[in-house]
Amino acid sequence: MIKFLFLLVFLFSSIVTAKINPALWQIEHQGQVSYLFGSMHIGQASWYPLNNHIEQAFKASDSLVVELDMTRHEERVQAEMFLPAGQNISQHLSNQTYQKLLKFLSTEKIPHHAIASLKPWALTNTLAVLPFLKLGLTPAWGIDAQMLTRAKQSAKPLIELETVEFQLNLLSTMFADEEALLETITMPADESLALLQAWQIGDLSAIEKMLKQQMSDQQYQMMLVERNVTWVKRLKGLLNNKQRLFIVVGAAHLVGKDGVPALLRQQGIKVSRLQ
Repeated sequence: MIKFLFLLVFLFSSIVTAKINPALWQIEHQGQVSYLFGSMHIGQASWYPLNNHIEQAFKASDSLVVELDMTRHEERVQAEMFLPAGQNISQHLSNQTYQKLLKFLSTEKIPHHAIASLKPWALTNTLAVLPFLKLGLTPAWGIDAQMLTRAKQSAKPLIELETVEFQLNLLSTMFADEEALLETITMPADESLALLQAWQIGDLSAIEKMLKQQMSDQQYQMMLVERNVTWVKRLKGLLNNKQRLFIVVGAAHLVGKDGVPALLRQQGIKVSRLQ
């Protein structure tokens, strides 16, 4: 059901290289130029500084636009991830799924107590990221995290497209069932490897193809299309105010006819890929 969990990070580290060349778009509207860039939520130090044209685009922008500044909501998110006192994950899984989970934890040398009190959706998302953390990738070096840090250091205004309540509801809805957990602990790493390779060289066609293979119609609509439509309405309003924006959203949101670039064009806004 949700092999696309790894699309949330688009990462695999054994072939991560220092030189990356991801896609960047230029937006021209009412005499102002803005930029649109796809984010990886986990990364490594060797990615930085980014290519010069990306760095210059960021510097030339008046405001940074992100999905959500998670650093402002860490306490709220962490509180929502845990089960009520006295409950543990075994009470929320079938015995068969729980036994598979225990086997996975043993194989990966993950202490049971480290995950015992997580809600199912939080456990699924945590286990999706752990393999990459073990290989040296960290959220602190993710594209969005780095851009947020730099924006705050330079006092660049920050605009959030979503609320923490929305994202928590989305995660708890999409990743709450046992099938989500089972696919997370059995997904081959080479599937995310292919996604990283595509992102590194800006191969949007490959990313779009993998999205369609790994997401159900419902997931595609809820995780991507509906959010993209909402974001474009908000972005159009910002662009109409003649703001020069540097927009950073997950790379999966930028491909195909339902991606943000295509939807902006439908609104009569000029969008062109720079690389």
